[in-house]
Amino acid sequence: MIGEFEQSVRMHPHRTFFAFVAKDGSVESYTYWEARLLSAAIARRLMDHGVRQGDYVAVDLANHPMLVFLSLAAAYGGFGLVLLNHRLTEAEKMSRLFDMERAPGVRLSSRLNQATAEQLMETCVAQVAGLPVGAAAGALSQGGASGPLAGFGRRSASTSISFD
Repeated sequence: MIGEFEQSVRMHPHRTFFAFVAKDGSVESYTYWEARLLSAAIARRLMDHGVRQGDYVAVDLANHPMLVFLSLAAAYGGFGLVLLNHRLTEAEKMSRLFDMERAPGVRLSSRLNQATAEQLMETCVAQVAGLPVGAAAGALSQGGASGPLAGFGRRSASTSISFD
């Protein structure tokens, strides 16, 4: 998968890779180049926080662009994703994760929910944009960048897990 994606990045870096339509009707579009930069940054960040090749990252997100970036990041980093049904109760989610962890050779090294995914995204956007971590929200929303990077900067990033 990643080889095909990289070929598309080289051939058409500024073409739209995908567009996400939010519930409010707003549209976020991402080029191949943006997707590559952000996905690689996400992979590096997760690996800096202990995710290793062969590990699994549990993902608890509703329909969100981060799912696309995480899929690419998993390919770059050599780790797998476990997509949790966000409609399950917390107890049901934990039960499924415990069942999975009992399997031989399975290591769940991280879990991302909406808040931690947004914080991870803001940190990686700052890194890609060359901004200090934590400065992305203000700088990007005030015109420091255009397009989807500005959208990332306006997202909330409050959580107890820190990716900076």
